[in-house]
Amino acid sequence: MDGETAGPGRAVVAVNTTTISAGGSLTFVITVSEPGKDSIAYTITIQTPVLVAMGASLEQLTDDFAGGDSKYYYYKHTYRVGDQFDRDSIVVAGTYEDGSRRRETLYEVEGFDSSTPGTCNVRIRKRNIYATIPYGTSVKNMLSVNIMELSPSHLFFDYGRRISTADAVPGRYTVTEGNKLVIAPVLWRVPETATFSWQVSGGSYEANGKFLTFKSETATGTYTATVTAVFEGKEVQASTTVECVNSETTPSASTVAGMSALAQSTGEHRSWNTSLGGYGGYLIKKLHVINNTGYDFCINGNAFGNWAEPGIVWVMKDENGNNEADDTWYELKGSGDAWGIVIRRYAVSFYKYPNVADSVSAGWWEDSLGNWGTLGYGYYDKNWPDKITFAGSFIPHFGGHFGSTFWGYADVLDNRFDIANAIHVDGTPKEFDSIDFIRVQTAENNNNDLFGERSTEITNGASGITLLWDSSRTLTGSSTGGGYLYKVVNSSGYALTVSFKDVSTSYAVGVGETKDITLPGATAYFNFVGGNVRYTISGNTVSFVDN
Repeated sequence: MDGETAGPGRAVVAVNTTTISAGGSLTFVITVSEPGKDSIAYTITIQTPVLVAMGASLEQLTDDFAGGDSKYYYYKHTYRVGDQFDRDSIVVAGTYEDGSRRRETLYEVEGFDSSTPGTCNVRIRKRNIYATIPYGTSVKNMLSVNIMELSPSHLFFDYGRRISTADAVPGRYTVTEGNKLVIAPVLWRVPETATFSWQVSGGSYEANGKFLTFKSETATGTYTATVTAVFEGKEVQASTTVECVNSETTPSASTVAGMSALAQSTGEHRSWNTSLGGYGGYLIKKLHVINNTGYDFCINGNAFGNWAEPGIVWVMKDENGNNEADDTWYELKGSGDAWGIVIRRYAVSFYKYPNVADSVSAGWWEDSLGNWGTLGYGYYDKNWPDKITFAGSFIPHFGGHFGSTFWGYADVLDNRFDIANAIHVDGTPKEFDSIDFIRVQTAENNNNDLFGERSTEITNGASGITLLWDSSRTLTGSSTGGGYLYKVVNSSGYALTVSFKDVSTSYAVGVGETKDITLPGATAYFNFVGGNVRYTISGNTVSFVDN
């Protein structure tokens, strides 16, 4: 016991209780003396409560532990080689014999070893009490922790398909004779400032740093291109194949299997959503679309007025004529380019923990920029390959409030797409007269505490990708003598914009508003943007309600 003067007539007493065992006590006496008065002695006993149990909880912290903060705490299941155990990543609470509970910080960590990659079982202990840790519906006394190493720097080419440990990553680019083709590798932890050099087996081409352009005068044939990047004393390399084809070229064997989705529909055109999952998850739809003036097709999602989960949209022409989505994908640019938020040639690898059947967190991820993190429970199916990589373009999450002015992406309020917005990988325009395949791919890599991964959704799966003036959206007009009458009834909570084929005017239909529209044709195709709604058709009337 030490005392020191803290001010006139005041003293501060510090008592060391670390030597007191559970249920023990410490007694000391404080004597107070004042001039001219009798001294008074105070006997003080400090009793330490008996710790009977400890546990760590995945639940939201209460005010007792968080001071009113509603922050969610989750276990950290993934560490890099050489990391120290992160005590801030886990909340440990003790229960005492007198019924009280308190946040524990002076606990010991047993079993944590980050010296080599692998799995270790960690136990939390205070005195002779071990913390219990929930695992889904069960409770255990240990936490499974995975120690990992980031993948080394490397290059690879993206063919618009997932790359897994279960296949040999086949693929190549296709270009029709007379057209140019731009290719570039994904830079996996390779700086943009690296020095790039190319070797090409033939053709007419031009190298510009990480980009290689096969010129339009390239003759029909198959070419090999190899790129080498040199940086920080390292050298990495990757190769790819390019086929220049024409209408008489014999199609090569298919190298990409198209993905399909179960399409559900009802008479009310209700939104049965296909979720594409976290970053890179995709769906491919075979749909021949002619490049008309203006918008060409639409993708129905479930965006709200102030919330969206954008997906990058890619298009492909069946240049080799084999009816497979194995040619070259071209991105449709959107407003994210003007905003300067799109990162191209980005990739994420997802890994399954070796003890996935026995782990609350099913895996971890790393990306081509060197970021990494833990996947939440159920995000990585235990039947999937040990590793899957998705590459494409990336829109960093910045709150989800993309708004009504955000266009060019799936699952945003404006669901219309124009083939004229197709670009090469270097951002230069790509001209199409038509396309044959559409691919929609989740563009964000972000998890929300309450709702899980941010995932692009498509209404009715692949059936939600349609020509802009789809025949299922046909109204039959009511003759008025001077044209045909159509009605739009907006009973939803969203202000909508409705457009009709062959009519340049778009019609704003407010919340709760009914609008009469006279058009010259006896039938009319309609389209709409502005909210997460469903519709019904009855003769000349289309009615919208909240989905």
